[in-house]
Amino acid sequence: PTVIGTAISDYLSKSFSHIFELDFTSGMENKFDEIAEGKEDAISVLDDFYKPFLIELEEKKKEAGMIQIKEETNEKCPKCGKPMAIRFSKFGKFYACSGYPECKTTKPFLFVVKNRKCPKCAGDIVVKFTKTRKKFYGCSNYPTCDFSAWALNKIQETVKPDEKKTSS
Repeated sequence: PTVIGTAISDYLSKSFSHIFELDFTSGMENKFDEIAEGKEDAISVLDDFYKPFLIELEEKKKEAGMIQIKEETNEKCPKCGKPMAIRFSKFGKFYACSGYPECKTTKPFLFVVKNRKCPKCAGDIVVKFTKTRKKFYGCSNYPTCDFSAWALNKIQETVKPDEKKTSS
């Protein structure tokens, strides 16, 4: 199991504990048997479960906030020197200082594209997202380098060879 999988499982078993209870699971198994035997209607059984569950789910969403998952890394916080940890939010992974709440430093978690380099500065190409969650590719040296492209196959075409910066 992954760290995030274990955390989600723990969260669900705490937030919806009645679904994990023996009486509930055995009752559902009996209902499924009755569906298989033609004694119960599948839609009715699922409706009986889903309608109250949906109400409960909406209530839990309001309370939920962020699932607390922390993976330590070897990276150090640039402000206080404590280890950075990988955290998760509804927007995805990010680095956060393990010294929180005293230190509130965060950094985006960058997915590096293999075998591609920035045509402007030769930095790594990373996957990024706009505020509306649209994926694009940019240079890991941002804001020093402002290179970006919507598609990987456009990266070589975006900057002409004579426009590339060279380090001599």
